[in-house]
Amino acid sequence: MTAAAMPSETRRTDSPWSPLKAILAGGLFAAVGDFVAAMLIWNISWEVVGHAIGAGWLGKEAAKDSGVPGALLGAVSHTGILLVAAALYVFASRKLTILARWPLVFGPLYGIAIFLTMNYIVVPLSAAPRPGVNPLEMTPTKLLDMASHLFLVGTPIALAAWKARER
Repeated sequence: MTAAAMPSETRRTDSPWSPLKAILAGGLFAAVGDFVAAMLIWNISWEVVGHAIGAGWLGKEAAKDSGVPGALLGAVSHTGILLVAAALYVFASRKLTILARWPLVFGPLYGIAIFLTMNYIVVPLSAAPRPGVNPLEMTPTKLLDMASHLFLVGTPIALAAWKARER
């Protein structure tokens, strides 16, 4: 009897996800979660969030003047970055199986790693550096942004890798 012909009550439903499904699920959830969190934390529209991200490619003024296309460039770039981050975690978790076995420990740590990498390496090297901003100053808003990376970025990616682990 083929799997398609098996009665639903006997079909195995706990099979692991494929790595691709884990990357897509974790990366897309993280991208949307982080994007919405930025809108809520900073009290700005999706377009302003998109422009802030697109400024990494275009520069601050050009992104601001670019309208919806520039905001979409930022949204697509943001999604691409988090899909890559999810791929890195999923593939690393296949070699370092502890990453997939303990998603509620290593997911938040990965979220912090992503936050630190983006804020202290990627953004300063992009076309949208923030001159005059003290990178070590922890404002309540920045702490909320960091917390969102723990729970809305790193954790969903790690949970997707956990779902993809071989049992």
